Amino acid sequence: MKKFWFSISMLTILALAACRPAIPATMPTLTQPAPQEQATVAPQAQPTREFTASEPATCRPETVQIPDIQEGEWIKGPADAPITMIEYSDFQCPYCGLLEPVLEKLLEQHGDQIRFVFRHFPLSGHDKSRLSAQAAEAAGKQGKFWEMHDLLFEKQQEWASLSPDQFPVYVKDRAAELNLDVARFESDMQSDGIKQKVTDALNAALQAGIGGTPYVYINGSFYQGDYTIESIQNFVKFQEKKFKECPPMAIDPSKEYTATISTEKGDIVIRLFPDKAPMAVNNFIFLAKQGWYDNTDFFAVIPEVAVLGGDPSGTGTGTPGFLYTSEVTPDLRFDRAGLVGMDPNGTIDSNGSRFFITLAPLQRFDGYLTIFGEVVSGMDIVNKFEARDPSQGSNLPPAVKVKTVTIAEK
Repeated sequence: MKKFWFSISMLTILALAACRPAIPATMPTLTQPAPQEQATVAPQAQPTREFTASEPATCRPETVQIPDIQEGEWIKGPADAPITMIEYSDFQCPYCGLLEPVLEKLLEQHGDQIRFVFRHFPLSGHDKSRLSAQAAEAAGKQGKFWEMHDLLFEKQQEWASLSPDQFPVYVKDRAAELNLDVARFESDMQSDGIKQKVTDALNAALQAGIGGTPYVYINGSFYQGDYTIESIQNFVKFQEKKFKECPPMAIDPSKEYTATISTEKGDIVIRLFPDKAPMAVNNFIFLAKQGWYDNTDFFAVIPEVAVLGGDPSGTGTGTPGFLYTSEVTPDLRFDRAGLVGMDPNGTIDSNGSRFFITLAPLQRFDGYLTIFGEVVSGMDIVNKFEARDPSQGSNLPPAVKVKTVTIAEK
């Protein structure tokens, strides 16, 4: 079965095509994204662009932004299920349509373990996204929201090409097929109350920072792994490992620190830059000493660009429970291979635990991403990592595994 990966990471290549709101990107991406609807990509920064040093970095605990589940939402599954899955979706989004049968099968097989919540996120780039949401809500007034939900996704290719004027006629016939009171359905679908409900759902999603559709949260954390119960259970266990607070500042910027990443291929030794990126170095050292990086993978390898690691969840979006702002300085630029930078969690100032090692100059990231170290030994090992693109499904070469990360100080 095809794996559905969906990423907002600025650096990972895990992004399956997805529908996006019409908002500009905050920074250039590492690679060209897969085809996307309503995506606006910021121009790449020029290699000679001048920038000034950032303000001292600040750290914050990661907090859940999405609204709590409210009475009256569309929910399947028991309230006491160990897994709560919230999906932000758009009936006209083709990628939501692809995901829908996967979720349906998951819920059929493991519905006793999952409480599933459906939330509307009608994107402006889809001309019938609001109308289709209104149709589902109107069916819900007669107790058949899920039946209309299933029908709209199942027959998406039939109605997606219709005009907004044709769609109400089409969906009226579908309402008859579901044995709804058609006159009441038509009235409810165009009512101010249902229109406002859909608008409120859209505004709530935008306020929560939802990046597109389909967008899935599991137990309060953004999810983009594959939709097997094993992967989801592992993700839930990973969330339990996260830290609740930011690490204390414990390094001395005047000292020298090195990190040795021991892998099955050999050791990679990194000289850290505590004077240039004290927050990144401090937090990297904290996580290393806590064993956060032990037995993790270099989950993605982009030839002639970078290798990416530092995520125990294996999804390419895992965070340690805290996020901190970027540290940039004109003294450090992505002008060569072997530099070690932070891979933020969707926006520039959202560094956590993921890092990357450059395989070539990446000067389009100058002034955007933190450089906190440089490989001083073992770059020959890094250069031999086999290309690995998780977005290509399950037929991937084995990931290079990190055994331990040890820190030396002098």
